[in-house]
Amino acid sequence: AIVHGPFTEIIPASIDHRAVELGMERLNEAFRLAERAGVKRMVVHSGYVPLLYFRQWHIEKSCAFWRAFMEDKPKDFHIYIENVFEDEPAVMRELVESIDDPRVKLCLDVGHANTCVSETPPMDWIVPMAPWLRHVHLHNNQGDTDLHAPLGEGSIPMRQIIDTVLQAAPEATFTIENQDALPSLHWLAAQGSIEEPL
Repeated sequence: AIVHGPFTEIIPASIDHRAVELGMERLNEAFRLAERAGVKRMVVHSGYVPLLYFRQWHIEKSCAFWRAFMEDKPKDFHIYIENVFEDEPAVMRELVESIDDPRVKLCLDVGHANTCVSETPPMDWIVPMAPWLRHVHLHNNQGDTDLHAPLGEGSIPMRQIIDTVLQAAPEATFTIENQDALPSLHWLAAQGSIEEPL
């Protein structure tokens, strides 16, 4: 099982210490709920705001934030940091390398990687993230808006994405992030990936 942590107002690189403290408080509340439910994995947004915070500032401050968050967590509890406004995968790689905690890995959201915020096609995110890639969010769009559309409805080469993840990061798990997942399940069945849903 995996849970998605809170993501609004989680800004590890904020200059305002009270904003950082609020984010930490919300994430700790989510951890306590996950712990109560027996869930050992939590996806968290990176909180990167590229037009507001310099990249190196974000990495430095986020590294300290996530280390502090994980300091009192059990050895078997893991977080997967998800890309949202990053324009290329190197910032994610640098962040997780800087944190240097085996419980902290990455989540690739291919829909976010395909929007106009990103300068790098979704396919080009997989290999750079692969050593730390443990979870993938699947949804599609046309490259301009984060629609969370079904897997077969958009410009992302979803079959190629899934095949590449399975090869480059075989430990990674997947979540379909649609309002209605049934069209995506039918698409996966048509690809031969799963049995046709009832």
